Amino acid sequence: MFESVNKHIKYYYLFKKELKDFEDTVTYLSTSVPDYNNKPHDRLYGLTPNEVLNGIIPVKDNYQQDMIEARKNRIKQNRLRECCENK
Repeated sequence: MFESVNKHIKYYYLFKKELKDFEDTVTYLSTSVPDYNNKPHDRLYGLTPNEVLNGIIPVKDNYQQDMIEARKNRIKQNRLRECCENK
């Protein structure tokens, strides 16, 4: 699991920014790591690492149902919008 976290930090944060020195890297990581820990992860069924660390148990069935409902809601909202007019 740690290898996966290291890979994500490297590819989604460190490799995308030009860092001048060690201090710059430490400063950047001080915001990158909390950002990573507060984003929902598919492997945690939509929970954040911090939520799991604080004792919330990931439930696969709930996540799948939530994703289905979210998709239905997006489609419904998109159909209500008039984004293009044919004149």
